[in-house]
Amino acid sequence: MTPSLQKRLFQYIDAHLLSYLRGWENLSPLLGQSPGTEKIAAFIIAQWQRQGITTHTLDSEAPFICGELRAGMPRTLLFYHYYHPKFHALSYFASVIACLAALEAYQSLTGTLPINILWLLDGSDTPDLSSLHSFVVRHRQQLQADGCLLYGKYSIGQTDTRMPLLSLGTKGLLCVELETVTAPYSLPSMYGAVLPNALWRLLWAVNTIKSASEEILIEGFYDSLAPVEDEAIEQLHRLPDSAPFLTQQYNVDQTLLGLQGFRLNYAQLLAPTCTINEFNDVTLPLPSTLTTIPGQARARLDFHLVPDQEPDDIFAKLQRHLQMHGFGDVKAHRLSATHPVYTSITDPFVRKAIQATTTAYGHTPYILPLTANSYPVYPLQQILHLPVIMALPGDYTSDIRYKENFAASIKQVVMMIEELALWN
Repeated sequence: MTPSLQKRLFQYIDAHLLSYLRGWENLSPLLGQSPGTEKIAAFIIAQWQRQGITTHTLDSEAPFICGELRAGMPRTLLFYHYYHPKFHALSYFASVIACLAALEAYQSLTGTLPINILWLLDGSDTPDLSSLHSFVVRHRQQLQADGCLLYGKYSIGQTDTRMPLLSLGTKGLLCVELETVTAPYSLPSMYGAVLPNALWRLLWAVNTIKSASEEILIEGFYDSLAPVEDEAIEQLHRLPDSAPFLTQQYNVDQTLLGLQGFRLNYAQLLAPTCTINEFNDVTLPLPSTLTTIPGQARARLDFHLVPDQEPDDIFAKLQRHLQMHGFGDVKAHRLSATHPVYTSITDPFVRKAIQATTTAYGHTPYILPLTANSYPVYPLQQILHLPVIMALPGDYTSDIRYKENFAASIKQVVMMIEELALWN
């Protein structure tokens, strides 16, 4: 892109920023409606059609909508947006409008686009990726691209909210339920010296899984961890210390093990986890008894996984662990699973995303090796063989610089388009 064209595009975006903001804010009433997903999809499709984007509902039974703008160019960029209102507030949808605004600005000034655009809207509300996986398998030909820009929501507690975030990948997530039954119903607690207690039994089993020093004790749990690139590790030193943000935001005295600075960022972004979400008695109580011995107990755990930790393998290791430690009666049920994904920081698509973001914001972005939470990246990367970079904008609704940030996110897409057009 010539300096003069870049300047004119940025000036155009700044001049039309208020209209872009109004387009975003028009989504707000739809978030409180039911069924919200259909109304949001209809709103976005209407915006697409105004800009000549062809819409395809490829599967009538699945909440996926594809858009394409074919310019007859050799390079293609795929946008992925998750649009279910159950999980996202208004600020999340700013990225949808930002992408539309970037296309409008580019076409208005040049009359065309130098690359092809594909768009995938995902309105599913399932905790795993089964529907997305099967959809991508069926339509892999229609979704072929040179790279994917995926939008998510994440904060590392940075003090400079102008600083953009990019992530090279996302942790995986394995959710399991542990269950044990010692009696078909609750028993009077006066027999606690002679009859088994399901909650104690489950507590002892769970206690073998993790140590007080936060080490996960499942045999072989850490064996498959992939080494992290040196350059990605270096990026962690640039990140702000999240400890003050986390302790203040969630009203806790300190982080686990007193972690802060680089060590906290490393643990948060690159260490696998095991978390107990629920632990309870599920037995029907005896109506005439005030205190009882539980006969059935359940616990729910989740494991956030890092690259090369496969959910199926970790689940199998958990089952073997329970058997080895004498808890064969504690049954493990897999509830949902997503795979961790990582795109190398040396990938040309990643380099272009970093350059585009730096130009748009006027700051080198923070680069996260992974997000601490899980996003549906795996089918896009593994089935379509795409490099995926995650753009993680700030909260436009509360930041005092939201107009500046919103304009920069539009410019980021404009520069990404140009970077791909120059990709030899």
